[in-house]
Amino acid sequence: MNRYIEDSTGLTYEDLQNNDWDVIKLNITVDTVSIMDWVRSVEKDNQDSIWNFELVDLVDESHKEKFLSTQQNLLVRTATAQPEQWGLQWSFQREGVIPFIVYACKKQFPEVYEEGFHQHCNQNLEKYMFGFWKRYYELLGRDVFQITRLVKFPKGCGLNAHRDTNKGQLIRMHTIPQIGTDHYFDYMSDPSRQYKLEPGCTYLLNTGMTHSAVNNDDQDWWMLHNNPTDEAITKLCNLKVHVQ
Repeated sequence: MNRYIEDSTGLTYEDLQNNDWDVIKLNITVDTVSIMDWVRSVEKDNQDSIWNFELVDLVDESHKEKFLSTQQNLLVRTATAQPEQWGLQWSFQREGVIPFIVYACKKQFPEVYEEGFHQHCNQNLEKYMFGFWKRYYELLGRDVFQITRLVKFPKGCGLNAHRDTNKGQLIRMHTIPQIGTDHYFDYMSDPSRQYKLEPGCTYLLNTGMTHSAVNNDDQDWWMLHNNPTDEAITKLCNLKVHVQ
């Protein structure tokens, strides 16, 4: 199996239960003008909903030591910018910042600690459900878009080498609204496993393996980032569509 797979046709979830691959380019493309219109609206109208690693007050005391260590070791940032994200889903229509679930402060986000929260945290927040995102979600389905986030890497920002889970393999989908040419998505610090993503394209990434990503371009690197279900992965591999 090639580490970078350019055509996903015929692949199934079962085929991908190994670490012989890094990146799969799906046959799903998106209109960059349409998706960036939505991205700019989200950014402009929801400045109060940005999650970043400066928001220590939203982190539970039991997780602060780990959070601060992650902040120090994981982030690539500049004096004026760092990675930012908007959580597009939650268990109810919550306003304000949606934190990483694993760090959420018990006093401010008590719902995270209730039994069954993880089965209900994929309700779409209505303030984001318009334009491109609404069409994209309705076309591909809820099984594709689990724990969906809109992520921004400004110039000079990104993530150092890390794994998205310590529990084994994790397959994540990334849709790329905007990206320049001077960036990398790198696996295992191996120059032969350094990949360039393309605007308007979608990918499955094997993020249970050590990887890093840094934006060196003047323009922002935007990603729509989600966890498909196991069944949805087979569907995505065998779907061919362009989304306006």
